[in-house]
Amino acid sequence: MLEPGATRNTTVYLKNEGNAPITLFLNLSNWNPAETEGFIDLSWNYDGQNLQPEKVLLLTLTLTVAENITGITSFSFDIVIIGEG
Repeated sequence: MLEPGATRNTTVYLKNEGNAPITLFLNLSNWNPAETEGFIDLSWNYDGQNLQPEKVLLLTLTLTVAENITGITSFSFDIVIIGEG
């Protein structure tokens, strides 16, 4: 349960199983309900460095709920992390 103004962190590990360095991109989609997108934010601490082949990167995802959110008791969205070489 997240209250208005709350923040939660989650640690994820990403491994480059390819054979070339990649740069990562975070995309969020399919917000349900759609108006949640304006009140909930997901960010990460990735600074744009290349992820080398066979290396693992530890990242923190931070979910933040706006203080002025009202009427939303549950939500969902898709998190897509893309690696491009």
